[in-house]
Amino acid sequence: MPSILNNHIQKLKLAVSILLLFCCLSGTQAQDRLYEAGYIVQEGDTIRGFIKRTDEVKLSYSIDFKTSATSEASTQYTPHNLKGFGFTTDGLHFAAVDVYISHATVTIKDQRFAKKLRSGALSLYKLQLSRSEKTDILLKDYSHVYVLEKEGSFHTLTQHKIKTTNREGVNKKYIGILRAMLGDCLNSLDDVSAELPYKDQPVIQLVEQYNHCKNPTKESTTYQYQTKAWVRKGIEVMYSSTYSPLHDLLSKRYGYAAGYFWDITKPNLSRKYSERIGINYTNLHYNYWNQRSRKDIPASIHLIRIPLLIQYNMNNYQEAKLNPFLNIGLTGQFSTNQKFGYLDIIPFFTVGGGAYFGKLKLEFFIDNINFAWKSDKIFNAGIGYRLNKL
Repeated sequence: MPSILNNHIQKLKLAVSILLLFCCLSGTQAQDRLYEAGYIVQEGDTIRGFIKRTDEVKLSYSIDFKTSATSEASTQYTPHNLKGFGFTTDGLHFAAVDVYISHATVTIKDQRFAKKLRSGALSLYKLQLSRSEKTDILLKDYSHVYVLEKEGSFHTLTQHKIKTTNREGVNKKYIGILRAMLGDCLNSLDDVSAELPYKDQPVIQLVEQYNHCKNPTKESTTYQYQTKAWVRKGIEVMYSSTYSPLHDLLSKRYGYAAGYFWDITKPNLSRKYSERIGINYTNLHYNYWNQRSRKDIPASIHLIRIPLLIQYNMNNYQEAKLNPFLNIGLTGQFSTNQKFGYLDIIPFFTVGGGAYFGKLKLEFFIDNINFAWKSDKIFNAGIGYRLNKL
């Protein structure tokens, strides 16, 4: 039995090595395509060129800019030496803003690039926070902060989770700041209630109302863009082989599976990580050694498997023909025997990897029952076909 497991491990190591090689090759081939047409804004000057496209958190710290798409040299800019930048294809604009970010015990002032939502007498920006900036004292949906700009000054809109010995609650600091900022136009104060949601559209509408109140004849600018999720979805088939270190009486264990998968990436939050979900039917066959009759008895198991995985994509270029990946997570398995005499629900720990080749997907992964090393395992190799365009 150990030799069987060693063979599977050696095959998995070989597959990972091939994936890493693919990663290096694809990374060098797609570097130029990561740059999208855009511009940077310096003091009084707008310079056209190409900006390396990544998620909004990374863009908030710095950007890589080059004047030509074919140029090998690029220049890195931070909010300290640029007023802003933007992408011309989807109208995405960022500006350098002063922002206060609350941590567990302190509030830190920083300068970052924030996405522009509204401009006028009162301008509104949105800043996506990094993982390190999301602490236990903050709400679970505290993934961003808003920034207001008025007369050259920046004001951060936040909400915090508060906890005392008697209760837990929410400190809606943004309500008080909005009331202070809108106080010179009383018509806007009617809508600044404690029930105002901490979401894009309600805050944008309030800023728009204020700007119209301040100057009814001048239209303010709304930047409307919705970053759509990238979804790879399609069909897949797999070959499976089981390993049961505690069941020496089992032999010839193999099976086949067919199902459907969804690979969902939210590019504004991360272009490297995606959510992988799926559902498939698996039929596992094996021989069971009957000690009384002294012969093998064939049997089979029916499985419905539902993987819920986090996937790391090694190439963040949307239309890359080659995109290796690694994934990890849990797979819920509903199983019964060939006579449907029972129903078991078992969570499996899943780890694996693979690569997209255009619309084709090759994948290798292991399902391990629970987290114990000496547990039943299912080794899988599959091929998939993506049905949709990105």
